[in-house]
Amino acid sequence: MNSSEQRDFEHITPTEEEVNETIRQIQARLADVGSGSSADEPLSQGYRLALQILTERSEDYTDIPLEASSEKAKAITVLAINYLKGESSRQVLLDIFSD
Repeated sequence: MNSSEQRDFEHITPTEEEVNETIRQIQARLADVGSGSSADEPLSQGYRLALQILTERSEDYTDIPLEASSEKAKAITVLAINYLKGESSRQVLLDIFSD
């Protein structure tokens, strides 16, 4: 593996400030989605649970709340944990769309 390929696999753990900014961005996203249709409920639920994970700084997959009733909500919570571990970017976490 050459050095440019290695950079693609580096984990960059977000700082406290970055996590707090991500929380603010998710809250803003929820405000936009919150008034949507019931089809947006899995997205809203996933982001509400992601806020819980980010606020608690939980990096354990066993901490995924059992209320995650849809695959989309579960996927968003996994992305939140991956973000805290530095395995996923903020952009990936925030770029989930409603159906």
